[in-house]
Amino acid sequence: MDITRRQRWFAENLPWRVWCRVFEITGASFGLVLGAAWAADGGWTWASVFYGLVCGWVGVLLGRTLALIGGWPVLGPLYHHQACLNGFPYAIGDEVQILAGRYRGRRGRVYELGQFGRPRVWLGEEASRDFGDLFEPTEVARVAGGDAGAAEGQ
Repeated sequence: MDITRRQRWFAENLPWRVWCRVFEITGASFGLVLGAAWAADGGWTWASVFYGLVCGWVGVLLGRTLALIGGWPVLGPLYHHQACLNGFPYAIGDEVQILAGRYRGRRGRVYELGQFGRPRVWLGEEASRDFGDLFEPTEVARVAGGDAGAAEGQ
């Protein structure tokens, strides 16, 4: 099975990381502009420069908060759609391929479903001991012909 670029982006959480960085950079930019105006108005003393940098950090935190609040309704449906394209919901017995992480490219069978339908893929005793075999629905894709759980009507 060939991994598409879109599958890799969602498996590596790229849309969420880009979304957060855009808001953080925008918040920092507005904060630093406000801080520079404050510093210029204060005569460029050390205190006014310090307050300007504080405004930049507050802008980053405000941007991160807005990214968290706005990310769920915007990115949530996109991640769910990609999970459905990958074969979600998974069933016990499905053969899946890992799309990202330490086990990228390996195939295995779903032997248990975690919370919210997250599949646990059999990758060996060591991986199962520390839950290294628990994946997000966007991190695995059902392999064609390996959907034993779907054939059982689950």
